[in-house]
Amino acid sequence: MKLTIKILSVLISICLSNTILAQKEIFTDDRDGQTYDIVEIGEQVWLASNLNYETSESTWYDGKKNTVSGMDGYTPGKKH
Repeated sequence: MKLTIKILSVLISICLSNTILAQKEIFTDDRDGQTYDIVEIGEQVWLASNLNYETSESTWYDGKKNTVSGMDGYTPGKKH
């Protein structure tokens, strides 16, 4: 029983240290240099947040132009 507890303790320590030491992966958008955190789920790679990129075709539903990040109503490339 004591051996089992020691083995479990070692395994838990290894798992925790690997989690803490894991490097954060980042994607850099070459168009504007903004960076985005990357999340791996299974074998798929996802962005942790939405892209924050504005083009000349980008519009706002209420006609107001603000910063792209964190704003509701932003519709890239869609005319209203």
